[in-house]
Amino acid sequence: MKVMLSNEFLYADSIERRMSEEGDTIFRYNPLTASVNDEKDFDLVLDFARLQIPVETKPAEMVSFYYIRYFSREGVYSCQDILAFPLRYVLTDDQGPVCEAGMCARYVNPTERLTELFSDITPYLKDTGYKGFVSVGCNFNKDDVVRSWVFTGLPRIALFNIIEGIKGRLSDWFLQPSILSESWTTSLLLSKFPYPLLSTAEEKIILRGVTPGVRKHFWFCNGVSFPHQAVTSNSPAIGISAAWGSTLTESNRRALKTCLSIKFKHKQFRTDGARNTQKRWARVEELGLVE
Repeated sequence: MKVMLSNEFLYADSIERRMSEEGDTIFRYNPLTASVNDEKDFDLVLDFARLQIPVETKPAEMVSFYYIRYFSREGVYSCQDILAFPLRYVLTDDQGPVCEAGMCARYVNPTERLTELFSDITPYLKDTGYKGFVSVGCNFNKDDVVRSWVFTGLPRIALFNIIEGIKGRLSDWFLQPSILSESWTTSLLLSKFPYPLLSTAEEKIILRGVTPGVRKHFWFCNGVSFPHQAVTSNSPAIGISAAWGSTLTESNRRALKTCLSIKFKHKQFRTDGARNTQKRWARVEELGLVE
């Protein structure tokens, strides 16, 4: 399959490697200069763009969870609905600087109280002919939930929660999304101190323990190279460890195992994904947002 992949995506190199291994031909492009005519020559275009949808919200700097749905051109929501709970600080127990440090997610059967958040979004999607993921950032407000952000696409790290449930080639699924493996999924950012206060490594970081098994569930940030047997990175943001499990605890344990397998000095990652998420998940159930 011929695939156009945006250069603007932080994990484009890793996505390209995986899809190339699966037999696809990847062409990188700049979304600012590409045209609709360019897209006609390809089977699939992946840009992972996030555009704000003009509906009423109550803006907030952070959100408690994202409600994610996939909208088809037939004007219906397909696949499964997803709730994704972000980890917003680089260190365990919400310590250190704010950054996209991880995401715990699961597939849900929403109640009407949750789907009402999309009541004024659906007409906009139909009018624009949009096809793809739509994400609503939600916050708890006493005995209710309110929208703080509404945008097309996905929270960046949530992409890897979804990929963990895909059976078969990534390109086949992105071309025609189908039912994903029902589970909890956890994605964790692996980085080197003092990220994100420092975004460029002072010297090449040598990564050890990157076996084929580890690579299957780890998505490197752009800037990682694989010369011979050594793996190196010029960025203190190393990548995302993703894992699924039948329970939140199991998926978190598997993601942690991958982080522990990759060896380098001064590494950092969240260890409390399950504990941090469980409180918010309990609140979702208490409010009757899912069946």
